[in-house]
Amino acid sequence: MDELLDTAPCGFLVFEDDGTISLINQTLSAWLGYEPGELAGRSLNTILSVGGRIFHQTHILPLLQMSGKAEEIYFSLKAKDGQAVAMLTNAARREKSGRSSNHCVFLPMRQRREYEDELLQAKKVADEASQAKAKFLSMMSHELRTPMNAILGFGQLLQMDELDELQAESVDHIVKSAQHLLELINEVLDISRIEAGHLEVSIESVSSHEIMSEALGMARPLAAKAGIEAKMLPGVLGERSVFADRGRLRQVLLNLLANGIKYNRPGGTVTIAAEAARKKNTDTAIDRALRFSVCDTGAGIAPDKLLKLFLPFERLGAEKSDVEGTGLGLALSKRLAEAMGGNLGVRSIMGEGSCFWIELPIADEEIASDGVSTPVSAGDELFSTQAPENEKTKAASPTVKVLYIDDSDSNVYLMQRIFTRRPEVHFLSAANGAAGLEMAQSELPALILLDLELPDMNGDAVLQQLLADERTAVIPVVMLSADAAPHQAKRLLELGAREYLTKPFEVEHLMKVVQELLEESARVNAKGA
Repeated sequence: MDELLDTAPCGFLVFEDDGTISLINQTLSAWLGYEPGELAGRSLNTILSVGGRIFHQTHILPLLQMSGKAEEIYFSLKAKDGQAVAMLTNAARREKSGRSSNHCVFLPMRQRREYEDELLQAKKVADEASQAKAKFLSMMSHELRTPMNAILGFGQLLQMDELDELQAESVDHIVKSAQHLLELINEVLDISRIEAGHLEVSIESVSSHEIMSEALGMARPLAAKAGIEAKMLPGVLGERSVFADRGRLRQVLLNLLANGIKYNRPGGTVTIAAEAARKKNTDTAIDRALRFSVCDTGAGIAPDKLLKLFLPFERLGAEKSDVEGTGLGLALSKRLAEAMGGNLGVRSIMGEGSCFWIELPIADEEIASDGVSTPVSAGDELFSTQAPENEKTKAASPTVKVLYIDDSDSNVYLMQRIFTRRPEVHFLSAANGAAGLEMAQSELPALILLDLELPDMNGDAVLQQLLADERTAVIPVVMLSADAAPHQAKRLLELGAREYLTKPFEVEHLMKVVQELLEESARVNAKGA
């Protein structure tokens, strides 16, 4: 024991109430410049400066006698050569055989600073790694989503053409595979952002009835195609609101509904409902949280597989079936639920079906609802790329100019192909910000489509210069970017962009936005004339 104490990496000393040193280890003796055993039996004042003696008598010893301990005290000892040695001290009072003694552990402040420096350096390295990961994710998002824009865009254009049956089937496979790949890219990037602590969530009060209606409306076309009945169960709790990120909650509910449809039996049912969350191991409802439940009538999940359900890329054998999936949806949904301050779980009975649920805090206010859902039917067409026949006739030659600023040849060619379906549009393009500004000022287009990442300057700088010039300030600008971060869209819209579209964009949605802004531009020009 004595050998262990002597070789300990910290100083150790025991002194009596009268100040006699009864034990000091070799480590502390060496730090103070004394030989082993040289200080035993001597007065504590031997290793205390005048100020140290006063501090000991007025602070340390009374503290030990009153509370039995003294923690994290910065204290100077006097070395044999008279030099002060800064120490961090922890002391405790011990009773043995009716006698009290005071046991002290010392750590040189030099070592303390070294440890703190090491911690600061480790934090700096961790921060740099986090920033590098965030930069890598941003770069990968751009590098992966940009080519997907061309693949999906051209595929959607081909679907609009008149193709024979074999060609149409081939194009459908291309678009379907591209969408599957895009889903995988988005989910991998989202999970990586969560793990890196860079996922943004915007918590607000969200109507549970509205968000369930939105998710159900988006899932109904898939349900109709699969022959599955998708419905919302009635309940007054559907009128409550929860604290959540609206987009992320819709994403989770839609994923649970999609799974309930894909893994259901033919002619089955999937339902979505809201109910009060319940305390563990009781049936007592509590008002602090609301549980959204998505239940299906599928085959159910075996108990031994439930533990693997939320692991990334784990499909529990479904990869051998014809049911498509990435194995990331549930893993991502669980992380999103936790990022919003909630949790996600499942209960399942073999042969009867499964119920997935997400619990979120109930907001203080209640949001009224008329109880009537307005889902989108499978046959609804939200966007139109075709102008009415009478308008096509009138627009036989170009009458308006649209400028597209982007350095990607494939994206420019895609946009050019898209606008061939709008014969009234004279399509212009520029490969960098400077050329785009010059063309905007000379051509005065009715609409500008502006990419955020340009070789000579950022798209936001181009936008600011367009808005600062009275010749181009009234031209509506649509920002296009592979960056899907909500804060980016918010920033550009606040800066003055009219719309923010994320690549890869839906061609039909793009044309709807273009149509609306061209009509607005025409009205503005008519008033100016």
